[in-house]
Amino acid sequence: MSLDTDMAVVKSTLDHHTEAFKDLKAWLISERTDRKNSSAELKALVLEMASEQQRRIDDLEEKQDAYRDELTGKHAALREEVVALQKAQLRNNSLVVGFGGGISILITLLREKLLALFAIVLTLLLAGCADVGPNGARRRWHEFNRPADVALAMGMGTECEDSALRALAWWQDRVDYLRPAFRPPSWDGFKGDFAPVGVIAIGLRPEWDKPYMQSNSIATGVTYTKHLRKRIRSARIYMRYGYPHACDWQGFAHEIGHALGLEHHPDRGHLMHPVLTQSEDPELDPEELDWVR
Repeated sequence: MSLDTDMAVVKSTLDHHTEAFKDLKAWLISERTDRKNSSAELKALVLEMASEQQRRIDDLEEKQDAYRDELTGKHAALREEVVALQKAQLRNNSLVVGFGGGISILITLLREKLLALFAIVLTLLLAGCADVGPNGARRRWHEFNRPADVALAMGMGTECEDSALRALAWWQDRVDYLRPAFRPPSWDGFKGDFAPVGVIAIGLRPEWDKPYMQSNSIATGVTYTKHLRKRIRSARIYMRYGYPHACDWQGFAHEIGHALGLEHHPDRGHLMHPVLTQSEDPELDPEELDWVR
């Protein structure tokens, strides 16, 4: 009788633990589902933000194109009026002999020349041709894409990731529009050589396997930018995995400088010199800081 009682107790205990195990298994499945849903929502939010930024850029392009077309039309109409006025003035002055007639013709010609010069200067300003920075830099980070997001690829490794974060912190001490780094839940939106609008994407690449990379066969890193009318909208930085000094923080800082619009500098010890500096505090000229800010 005692043995039967003990067996009943054991069976009851086993049933209790079986139910508890089932409850734990159900909870784990629910938790994993919730995490997948959270990751999908975060990915959708990032893509939605990128889409909204692209829509704003497209609206701005349309407004700029419309404004340029309107300005071109007004300039053409004004030029026609000036030419008609000049012809009429010449006809009237053809009967005038003396100094006064010559002065009128000269004033009319000068006015036409000044209008033409004004149109040329305005066109150059609209095209951004007059905007030249230090060491021949012609592009800078777009004002409409500030603050800028910095995305780190997954699987970079502790050493490379720490170096990238140190380089980002070095730049954050000097410019105020670089946000803290984030790691996208998925790298799907970063395929190809260009990142989404408003993003500086940093990753590793084991080989320079594309034809346009082979021209930089000895480079430790390479930066590709996408720009609109001399303004950089996004940048993709590749560091050459397995190459000497590929994970040095100065190399990451150098490529971020390219992403913000800086060109190479001729002085050794300077952050933007083509050969990597080992200085703990690499140099940067004041005019270069003014350019990227």
